[in-house]
Amino acid sequence: MITSKCLSYWFTNSNNDEVNKTLKKNLSHIPTYFFLPFVYQMAARMALTNDKLPLSFHSILLEYLSRCIIDHPHHVLPVIFALTNAHKDAHINQQQQPPSSSTTTKKTNTTGVIQLNNEIYNDARSRAAQYLLDECAKVKSQLVDQMRKLNDAYIEAAYWDVSSTKTDQQGKDTNGKNPTFSKHLRLMHIKDFHQVAVPTITIPVANDGIYKNIETIKNFNSEYAMVGGVNAPKKILCHSSIGRQLSQLLKGKDDLRQDAVMQQLFTVVNRLLDKDDLTCQRSLNIRTYKVVPLTYVLGFVLVYIKEQKQDKEYVSVK
Repeated sequence: MITSKCLSYWFTNSNNDEVNKTLKKNLSHIPTYFFLPFVYQMAARMALTNDKLPLSFHSILLEYLSRCIIDHPHHVLPVIFALTNAHKDAHINQQQQPPSSSTTTKKTNTTGVIQLNNEIYNDARSRAAQYLLDECAKVKSQLVDQMRKLNDAYIEAAYWDVSSTKTDQQGKDTNGKNPTFSKHLRLMHIKDFHQVAVPTITIPVANDGIYKNIETIKNFNSEYAMVGGVNAPKKILCHSSIGRQLSQLLKGKDDLRQDAVMQQLFTVVNRLLDKDDLTCQRSLNIRTYKVVPLTYVLGFVLVYIKEQKQDKEYVSVK
């Protein structure tokens, strides 16, 4: 609670020179894990402006976030990438507009491959996010490169057009099998990404910033399943470095940022419940699920749970 009050006070007084001066002096002594639960709120306030003053609010915030990324890349980088990828939704939607009679169909339309625009929007937040990625790449270049490729692969797979794929209520095609992705999709070329943790697993925070034995990505199944819904979410299967097969639900055209913030809130509530003797004795807690926004209106969640009695899968959210 002290952390949230401190952050709230700073944000409320972001134009106060004395407050910023005090934060500048003391943040260097505060471990990065201290504010890690509030990385979404910090990222939402960052901006890269023409103001280069070292005591400005945005300069101090960017400096601290840069430390957070270096110490806890698996927790912070996905949030930063979601901001740099924010514009890709509109770019993809333009590509997927039905071609006019005078337009020649491009080769990429026949394979399902989507051209992803990697230009950064010229707004202060997107430029700040790209600045942080560039700074991180100086220290962890392979991690940043692999995570960028993975995000692009997820985005492309989420937007991959399945309108011509006929499936039944169980998500099977006319032959009773799961439909498959095109071999040309980026997701099918993800192999042995040993630097990138499986995004849908929860990694305990290492206070010292040393992460060992992280479960990383090996590859993905070519099969996927349609689970129903207006925006045609896809259930995919990720193979991890330790041999586990992990279900992930890709949801396109659906803003998951509020879901992610709510899960953040539930995590804080669970910590408070764990500290209370009565609630701890009763094992009271809120069931949480992992939400990872990829763009403004796209992301994926780990929501599939096996029921032991009925041996049945169901979606535990929405």
